[in-house]
Amino acid sequence: PAGETASFYPDPKFDRETPTLSKPYGSGLASVDEIKDYLQQLVVRSPGLAYMENIGVTKQGRTIPVLYLGTPDKKKVRVWIQAALHGNEPAGAEAVCMLVRYLLCEKEGRELLNHIAVALVPIANVDGYAIQQRRSADGYDLNRDQSKLEDAVTLLLKQSYQQWNPDVALDIHEYAPLRREFNLLRGV
Repeated sequence: PAGETASFYPDPKFDRETPTLSKPYGSGLASVDEIKDYLQQLVVRSPGLAYMENIGVTKQGRTIPVLYLGTPDKKKVRVWIQAALHGNEPAGAEAVCMLVRYLLCEKEGRELLNHIAVALVPIANVDGYAIQQRRSADGYDLNRDQSKLEDAVTLLLKQSYQQWNPDVALDIHEYAPLRREFNLLRGV
């Protein structure tokens, strides 16, 4: 019954706005540029709390953005979150957008930033995401082949990760994304 489900899984108290969910249903996933623009708008609305920089350029000439939220100091927990390491797993990028919006726009989220500093890579495999392909432009699975250190994107991510020196790290993946509803989001 719907009432019973709602008691265990209530709707969140904040808006679930993301770049893809903001588009008309059936018009496809948000593009790399739409996600970057969405996040940049949140950064502009949050001076002093957030900034975005690019850690490098992919084989196909796309920049890899990283968002930094909060101000790191020795008392705060440093968190690293990356998503879309597999380019055909778009839910992670959407989740990062939702998290950034929560942390920057909701009172509870801003209060969390008093205790944590977060580095977020919304789309780690930018070339793969652009064409919804698991592998990088160089043909590597950036998750399983990361220890080979042969893909330029892997090297950029590792360097940025080491510079951030997190206490906690999260790599967001999704399971079995190929279902009928996913194809509707992709515009197929």
